[in-house]
Amino acid sequence: MKNTFNIKRFAKFFAMELRRNKNIFLIFLGVILIELVFATLNGSSTHNGGGATILLIVIAPFILYNFLYHPTKSFTYAMIPASWLEKFMSAWVMCVIFVPLLLAGFSFFVAFIGDLTIAHLTTQRPEFAPIAFLTDTYWRVIAYQAVISFWGVFWFKRQKVGKTILTFVGIILALLFIAFILYRLGFGDSEGIILIENYHFPATYLSYGLSVLLWVVSLIKFRRTQI
Repeated sequence: MKNTFNIKRFAKFFAMELRRNKNIFLIFLGVILIELVFATLNGSSTHNGGGATILLIVIAPFILYNFLYHPTKSFTYAMIPASWLEKFMSAWVMCVIFVPLLLAGFSFFVAFIGDLTIAHLTTQRPEFAPIAFLTDTYWRVIAYQAVISFWGVFWFKRQKVGKTILTFVGIILALLFIAFILYRLGFGDSEGIILIENYHFPATYLSYGLSVLLWVVSLIKFRRTQI
């Protein structure tokens, strides 16, 4: 069973994981609700949701799976009748799909109600823009910071948060250094920008490629610990 993937067993294991973390999900939703309610009461627009949603999406992997590689807690997790691939895919679906959709969707709903309330009380036109909400910050967070968090949980055995933050800072500094080099090579002026646009510089595709790479690395590391 170690190297197999059974959809029924996966669904059963994922449902068990949902039940195990249900109180954490309720706390997440409560934090988002409190933040957006206070924003509404203060007359602030909530059409972009709240910062708590972004923060919770980023730190969710640490909260949900910080027990990985723990001497006792990880042993109990390893004894659950599911293959390593089913466990990894369950964590991936949980952190990359379910939690972001749950939190962003809830924030979407509360922000919509908040904007309608502000518009009713102030006779102003609602500022809420669903398309901008769904395509702006949240999905960029999922594609960048949340990916780093997920990788950190599976890659580091101890001090996961601190080591992941240091890695993230290192990546940012490396990118700034690369940007500086490109600028010195002439890509920072108008001609350089036009050159990049003409050749469709694939920065977005590189970022998604990095996300996939980190997921694969996480998978390999988890598999090695389960053999």
